Amino acid sequence: MQEASSTVLHFGQQDGRYLFDLFARIREIICIEWGLVALDVRPESHLFKDFGADPQSMIEVAMAMEEEFNIAISDEQLEHVETVSDLSRLADGLTKF
Repeated sequence: MQEASSTVLHFGQQDGRYLFDLFARIREIICIEWGLVALDVRPESHLFKDFGADPQSMIEVAMAMEEEFNIAISDEQLEHVETVSDLSRLADGLTKF
């Protein structure tokens, strides 16, 4: 439970359980799309420097997120994403559960 708290604090949001669940779902998408191990994917992980993401792989993750969360992510929004927590904040702003 401590690990979840530190992850949530990193996001800087108040609804901790919701954001941790959101992060976990995005982490799962990243692991499936890029063949990564969940323990290697942290909120502060840099998608390009740490995982070698490129524009095409980012589009694949965005498409998987759109399907998972029933949202639409524009190319402009995706251009500002650099970290896993950026993806979580983007999804948080677009997702209404």
